[in-house]
Amino acid sequence: MSGVMLLKEVLENGGISQVQCSDDNGRGLGLNSSQGYAVKYNADISVRQETFELKLSYRGGKLLQFAHTLEMPKIKGTHVCFDFFLTKPSKPVNLTK
Repeated sequence: MSGVMLLKEVLENGGISQVQCSDDNGRGLGLNSSQGYAVKYNADISVRQETFELKLSYRGGKLLQFAHTLEMPKIKGTHVCFDFFLTKPSKPVNLTK
C-alpha cells in the first residue's frame, strides 16, 4: 500500500501499534484515537511525512474532503496538525491550496 493510502488507513482503522501491553503511559493519544476526535469535533487533520502531506476534513461525523500532495521536500519525522474550529465555518474548507 502506498504511503498516502497506508497513512489514511492507519488514521481511520488503527492496528499498527508495536506495543502489545496494557501500560501505555507516555505513548500519546495515537493516530486512530486522534482521528476519532477529529470526526467527533469536525476538525481538519494535516499529516506531513518525509515526502508527502495528507489532509482530511471532517464535518457532521463524516469525511468531507481528502487531499494529498506528493514529492514534497524531504523532512524527518511525522508532523501532525489538528484544526478544531471554535465557530461554525460559513462554507467548506478547501484543502487543496
